[in-house]
Parts: sequence; C-alpha cells; structure tokens
Amino acid sequence: MFCIALIVILNLWAPLTNGIKIHLEPGNPMVNGSVYMIVTDVTNIRSFNWYRGEAMASNQILNYITNLPPVHGDKYINNSVAFANGTLFIPNLQKDYAGIYTVQIQTISGSEQANVTLTVSDPATDQGGLSAGAIIGIVFSVLAVVLSVAGAVFYVLKKKKSNRNAI
Repeated sequence: MFCIALIVILNLWAPLTNGIKIHLEPGNPMVNGSVYMIVTDVTNIRSFNWYRGEAMASNQILNYITNLPPVHGDKYINNSVAFANGTLFIPNLQKDYAGIYTVQIQTISGSEQANVTLTVSDPATDQGGLSAGAIIGIVFSVLAVVLSVAGAVFYVLKKKKSNRNAI
C-alpha cells in the first residue's frame, strides 16, 4: 500500500519539478542588440511554435518542424531565427518587442509549453537615477554625519573650555 501511495505522489510531483525552461542570453537585452531565447530541459524535438503572448494562431511568430524550413506566422519578427533545439534568436531588438513569449514544443513523448518575459532596456530613454527611497536614505545619512561632526566639534570645544577654566 505504501509503495502505491509513493508512486502516485511521485507521478503527481514529477511534472511540477520537470518541464522545459527558457533562458535569455544576454540576461538584460538592450535596444538594437539581440537576444537568444534558449530552451532547456527538452530532448527529441519534433516541432515547435513560438508566440508573442498567448499560444494562439494570431500570435504565432513561427512554426518549426524538424528538417523543414520554418513557417512565419502573423507576429514574425524580421530576421528572427529558429534553431533545432527550440531556441529563438531575435536580432535588432526594439523596445516594443518587450513582453511575454511562449514556446510550445512537440516531442516524441508529448507536448510541453513554457513562457518567458522579455524586457528590452534602452539606456538612451530609460530613467536611470536613484529611487525616492535611495535619495531619502542618502539625505538621512548625510544629516547623521553632519550632526555627528557638529557634536564632536562641540564636545571638543566644550572640553577645551572646561580645561582652561580648571587651570
């Protein structure tokens, strides 16, 4: 009985711990740069579809079937390339490419899906700078240092005055 319960638990738990993943390279893509959406933890790929957003026909970037040229979908990104391992390469990134990307992969053992969120940074327009909390922290730190120095100076002067009076 215990063995059957253990098998059931492992079968329910295994899908939660396994499954394909998508890794972005580089991790912080920039405008006019490029990104690889690298699919990991999958083998024996027969075909795959990439989508911008939900996995639906109107969002399809491309369809790739092993040993055939990729078929471009409605959301095809100019000059993007699919690799046999499921990876999608997007060159010349634009700010509006940011969003959720979905891959559906058909393997010899079934179908799997994963999502990744692409953020495209633009140093020319992104507001760098410090947050309000960081600025407040800096102001309080500077005030603490100034008050500490003023207190030390006051203490030294008071000590000198009391030493002069003692003589």
